[in-house]
Amino acid sequence: MKIILASTNQKKIKELKDILQSFEVVSFAELIPPFEIVENGLTFLENATIKAQAIKERLGALSEDYLILADDSGICIEAFNGMPSIYSARFANLKASFLQLCNGEFDCNVPNASDEANNLKVLQYLKEQGLESSRANFVCVIVAIGKVKEKEVQVHFEGVLEGKVGNYPLDCQAFGYDPLFLPNGYTSTINQIKEKNQISHRFLALQQFKKFAESL
Repeated sequence: MKIILASTNQKKIKELKDILQSFEVVSFAELIPPFEIVENGLTFLENATIKAQAIKERLGALSEDYLILADDSGICIEAFNGMPSIYSARFANLKASFLQLCNGEFDCNVPNASDEANNLKVLQYLKEQGLESSRANFVCVIVAIGKVKEKEVQVHFEGVLEGKVGNYPLDCQAFGYDPLFLPNGYTSTINQIKEKNQISHRFLALQQFKKFAESL
């Protein structure tokens, strides 16, 4: 069975392939030309489903068994009223004051920002509120859509990693908000933890997916 990743983000693809080593894993961009997918859902689940369905439609009928694996993930910061949540990738480009952000008063139709810009925005807002840190959760929702043994499949799984964000050194080689996130029970941010791919929110969701896929 082929696992088709609904992503062109090389850091994410590497992380997913490392976790799903027992499967044949490819990016959808290896099969069809990449195209823009408008993620206009209001939840992680809606956005992941939008991505998986869009790629399924573009791929058309495949003769082999396959599952399109799409994830939507982000960080939910308690001091920011749970934001940036589904807007994590676009956070630095949201034109909003701290109060507007917390109240959901902003235009979300903006492009993704760089990891560095997003991290700096978190640090800026923490500083504005006079905070060194805040409780936070990394959330990952995975949707798998495809065809296995002539049967249509559509399932989803969720992983949550609890911890906090704080004023830690930035690392331009790290993925997403990893340089600012300290998981509960650890003294190093997650980008510095050797076993990151055994504790992450994405790993927790993928473990559920792997168990399901191996049972098919």
